[in-house]
This record gives sequence, C-alpha cells and structure tokens, in this order.
Amino acid sequence: MVTSCNVDYYLEECAAVVITSPNYPASYDDNKTCSWLVISNELNRLHIQVTDFMTEDSYDNLHIGDGALIGNPVSLFADGTLSGSAQPVNFTSAQTTVWMRFVTDLDKSARGFRAVVTDLCDIDFQCASNSCLNNGECVNTNDNLQYFCRCAPAFTGDNCEIAVPTPCDSDPCLNGGSCFFDLATDSFVCDCPAGWEGTNCEEEFIIMCPPAHCLHGGLCNFDANDQPLCSCSEGYIGDRCEIGIIWMLL
Repeated sequence: MVTSCNVDYYLEECAAVVITSPNYPASYDDNKTCSWLVISNELNRLHIQVTDFMTEDSYDNLHIGDGALIGNPVSLFADGTLSGSAQPVNFTSAQTTVWMRFVTDLDKSARGFRAVVTDLCDIDFQCASNSCLNNGECVNTNDNLQYFCRCAPAFTGDNCEIAVPTPCDSDPCLNGGSCFFDLATDSFVCDCPAGWEGTNCEEEFIIMCPPAHCLHGGLCNFDANDQPLCSCSEGYIGDRCEIGIIWMLL
C-alpha cells in the first residue's frame, strides 16, 4: 500500500498496488498536494479502480490521467476529476503509465480515497490485434476490457468469421452466368453471358440482325459487343454494304 505523497511506483507484471490519500481512512491533511506515478515494468496497460472516495465537495479533488505528465489536462481521463462523494469508478490506460494528483484546500477534510492500480498482464485487447474478420469493425466496451465485432452484412459470428448464407450459395445462375447477392433486397441477380437471358440465364437469346440490315447480298454477323457487323459482297463497302465500288480500267 502506498500512503505517502509524491511517489513513483514501478508495478511488476500482473501485480497490483493500493494507493490512498494520506492518513486514510482517517482524515487527510488540509492544504496538501500529493502526486503518484504508476509505471508498468512490463509495458502493459493499467487499470485503476477507485473503491472508496469521500472529500470536501468541489474543494478537495483527485485527478487521474493517462501517461507520465502529471497534471496535464490533455491526458486527464474522461470523468477523471473526482470530488465529494463519488461512486466507485474504473479507468483503463491507453499507455503503460498513469498519474494521480490529490489537491486539498485550507480547511475541511474527510477520509479521502482508496484506489487499486492493476497491471493488465493477461488482458487481450482484441481490437488492437484485428480480431474482427471480413471487414468487421471492432468496438471496445467495458473500459476496453472487452470487445465485440460489428460485422459486415454478409458475415456473422463473434469475430465475423461465419458467412451468412445467401441465395447465391445454390448456384442459381445457369449457362455460365455470374451470381451477385443484392443486400438491399436479400435476393440474387444473374449477370448472363452473351446469348442467354432470364432470371437464371435459362433462356437462350438468339440475336438476329434487323431486317435488310446488310444490303446488296451482304451477310450479317455480330461483333464482340453484339452489334451488327456486315460482311459485304464483292463490289460493295460501307457499314451496311451500301456503297458500290466503281472499277475503272486504266
């Protein structure tokens, strides 16, 4: 237990230390400023649990922050300033060091506080290790001691590791068609190859040239984009074989 002021405490792996206000549980001194720095020897994150708290409200305050810069307001935990009769609270550091600063005014005191700082040696911060698969989003809960995965629509499971069954699993697209799952309608859409159509690419689609498209005996075929392509008879040229070639003898 650390009861004295202005102490740097190096915490061993998996260990915990109790920090209290001076004289706890008797009344602390007036006009006092105490600071504590707790450092994880194994560079683990730290958990702080304030188990008891009673001070002169608004005048005697305990500040708790993340990192080694004691009193730095930027590193102060959210709700990290305690005063009066505070309920038990918990904080988990993002860094491997935490600081505490206790400041009292010139009169009126109370029993103070008791806090436990624990080295989180066996906590797996899953969000830092990308445990959510298949583009799932990891969300920390409970002061970062737990997590859950917010999965993409096509996946489920604790870590988004299970593919949600879709209509495409049964290969509904025939004749070489490609199946795409439509999330908006929870159904499938087939992308059919040339020559096939229908919901499942089940209907053969015979492409026919427009009537009399190729003139003067030209043969109508189709290019790679299924557009009419004329093969002209001798003596004619043009997209539709519409231009006659005039032969001139020299």
